[in-house]
Amino acid sequence: MIRIEPGWQLLRNLLRNDPNIYFILHVILVLTSGIFLNYTLEKFELITKNTLVPALLYVLFCSHNPELLILQAGNVTSVLLIIVLYLLFDIYLREEAYDKVFYSGFFIAIASFFDYTSSLLLVFVLVSFIVFRLYKWREWLILFFGFITPIFLVSVYYFLTDQVDKIRFFWEAFNSEPGLINIFSTYGFTDYFILAIILGLFLIAAFKLILTLNDKLISIRKRYWSVFWLLIVSFAIFIFEIFNGSNNFGVLIIGICIVTSYFIYTLKKTIWMELTMLILVLSILFNNYYSLFLASL
Repeated sequence: MIRIEPGWQLLRNLLRNDPNIYFILHVILVLTSGIFLNYTLEKFELITKNTLVPALLYVLFCSHNPELLILQAGNVTSVLLIIVLYLLFDIYLREEAYDKVFYSGFFIAIASFFDYTSSLLLVFVLVSFIVFRLYKWREWLILFFGFITPIFLVSVYYFLTDQVDKIRFFWEAFNSEPGLINIFSTYGFTDYFILAIILGLFLIAAFKLILTLNDKLISIRKRYWSVFWLLIVSFAIFIFEIFNGSNNFGVLIIGICIVTSYFIYTLKKTIWMELTMLILVLSILFNNYYSLFLASL
């Protein structure tokens, strides 16, 4: 199966497969993504201020399994997706935000250089335009030019360096032979227990958010609808990756964190949630340290 992702290949060549650097960069990117996601939700009033719940959830969800503790392409695409999410939320507040529309498409194209399935996030942006009632042809055309610009520049570089065969990396990637992989082949009981807690919290949070969404300001309501579409598109990407040899939870985790954070900060009685979070944290710590201990034997 052909997977030509120039950004990820370049990064791997620069790092020279040093596991220590991979771990350090993973920690930096996960913490940066969590903090910036937290800032984005606070700025656009999707959560109350002075809380680090989204950042905490993001770090926990991205570290629940030892295999996720090293740098992956998903760490880079997640940072870029959060930037796109920030730009989209900001676009809704402005009458003309052509630069932010351009950058939204631009960053999606850059993300696709690290994981080609991230190009499907363009669908999420287009649906968000419909949610925000951005029907003008200028925004749609600018988004397309923002997306195509990095691809064009990389193609020109390959042409000038006599690597024309690599210009077809999107076509070859999407037309490669699919092969179903079992991404949970290394999961044990603790892993499934952790996933059950995460999924349970998310489903309860999503149900509560849907019931109370009409009580919110129209601006906040539209942003949450955009997040729901992000979940739908990211789940489609996740399913697509199962059949194409990837194991990237990063894009899907962002939407799950946003919805779950809403549920946590709106709770009036927090004793049960605090107990659940304590169990989740202890389970993740046990899962990681126990697996690392076994690996050292």
